[in-house]
Amino acid sequence: AIVQQGSFTYSDGERQARADQARYTPVDQLLVLTGSPRITDKGLATTADTLRMNRGAGDAVAEGHVKTTYSDLRERPNGALLAGASPIHVTARTMTAHRNSAIATYTGDVRLWQDANVVEAANIDFDRDRRSIVARGNGRPVSTALVQLDKNGKVTPITITSTRLTYTDDERRAQFEGGVTARGADVTVTADHVDAYLSP
Repeated sequence: AIVQQGSFTYSDGERQARADQARYTPVDQLLVLTGSPRITDKGLATTADTLRMNRGAGDAVAEGHVKTTYSDLRERPNGALLAGASPIHVTARTMTAHRNSAIATYTGDVRLWQDANVVEAANIDFDRDRRSIVARGNGRPVSTALVQLDKNGKVTPITITSTRLTYTDDERRAQFEGGVTARGADVTVTADHVDAYLSP
């Protein structure tokens, strides 16, 4: 094994990393970064207590106080929940990402947000290319907070709890499943299943 300490930097194509300390084991091609580690790759940046990268498979695992910021996003005029050009942020206890896939899995007190739209769940799979979400509560509610304009042009919040949320920005359809409760300024809806079609 190789242990490097002090201002460690790593570069592999677009993937860049830095940390105070790194440990590399050639037998499994595993690089473990500790001490304020940070990894950037194709418009995203992740920080955590520990970052593990498999140089062979290209997979990355972040553990402890994980925060990912997806920047360099283009606005999607036909999208809705995650269609803006502003950064998308995710915090969690752990994150797993695969190099050949745009999907990252976040676990443990996950919070994903862009501007005023927020999704909180025990587990979220996020596809940055499709801007899609699969959120699961795992025994706790999935909480979704949205904003809408009323007929007078006033911004009003809507909060929705469920056991599962599936959303794809191209379709602008949010599927809420399991004990759904939706609360707006002057209405409350409860159901087993709710499909919400969002305006562009």
